[in-house]
Amino acid sequence: MDNKPYVFAGYAMPGALPDITRAQARKLTHLNLAFGVVRDGVISIEHMRPAMRYLKQIREWNPALNILLSTGGGDPAQKHLYGQATKDAAGVARIVSSAINIVREFDLDGLDGDWERPLPEERSQYTAVLNGFRAELDKYAEERGRKCYVTIAAERLVEYMDCVEVSKLASILDYVFLMTYDARWNSPLTGHHSNTYSNPAEDDQTSAEWTVELFHREGILYSKLVPGAGFYSHRYNDVQGGGDGYLRPYAGGYVYGPDYTAISLIYEKSPDWVKYWDDVAKAPWLFNGRDFITYEDPRAIACKCDYIKQKGLAGIMYWEHNSDKTGTLFDAIYDILMI
Repeated sequence: MDNKPYVFAGYAMPGALPDITRAQARKLTHLNLAFGVVRDGVISIEHMRPAMRYLKQIREWNPALNILLSTGGGDPAQKHLYGQATKDAAGVARIVSSAINIVREFDLDGLDGDWERPLPEERSQYTAVLNGFRAELDKYAEERGRKCYVTIAAERLVEYMDCVEVSKLASILDYVFLMTYDARWNSPLTGHHSNTYSNPAEDDQTSAEWTVELFHREGILYSKLVPGAGFYSHRYNDVQGGGDGYLRPYAGGYVYGPDYTAISLIYEKSPDWVKYWDDVAKAPWLFNGRDFITYEDPRAIACKCDYIKQKGLAGIMYWEHNSDKTGTLFDAIYDILMI
């Protein structure tokens, strides 16, 4: 199924804003600014203000680009601060008001909730915040004569469903940005962190396809679901058992690995690393006989984009813009999904 036009959304930390090129700005449909943080019970962007000046140029390059402020995220402490700040209606109102003030100040096009993740007893607080975003942004959209968006970044976990009232959010949200990357934290064996499909050989069966179906069963339309691409890697250290390193135990840590810039310019060109491909999961990996790197490359991106087309999903998002300074993965998404 072809469902054009698609969402092409990128997350950008403040340091990435000056590096967004004219061509990239014109190709994106949504740009999520990461992150407006919870500080003293309100959403704050004081740490981001020096970089916000770049939005003027980005807007001029693409007046149709939808720029959203992503609230929370990043620092694990944020989820606790979000919960503490929204324990009552007055707290929810402060969070909503502070976020809307930032939207108005910079004429942004919406808000992305990135509360990763509420405690089960805080589920209704998250719903209240997003309802508040929706109500205020609808008012602002009417004033300015242009649509405003409410979205969330959602984890790819069954446990997430116990912490968020997903079925209630279906009518509030324009899109659900699925973090279909950053998986396998609890697996004792090496595997893929951002695969499109599940490989039955793996103990962790999460994948982009698996996550999409999880959210769809909870009432989110396929046309609102946006899988994510990871422009970075994970690395398993001190892998045991030799071979190609896949599905092997490891004695070292499971950590964040190099970004795609380093992978493409250094690791893939090094004779010390051998590149492999899983044609079931549609994912590559690198192995040097000791350490294992799981990541996405243009071939994997192509498979993910093809899946999005076939399923009739809303589009794709990626984390994070500065993790691929070559622009290779960005261009792969655009060329396959947007042309």
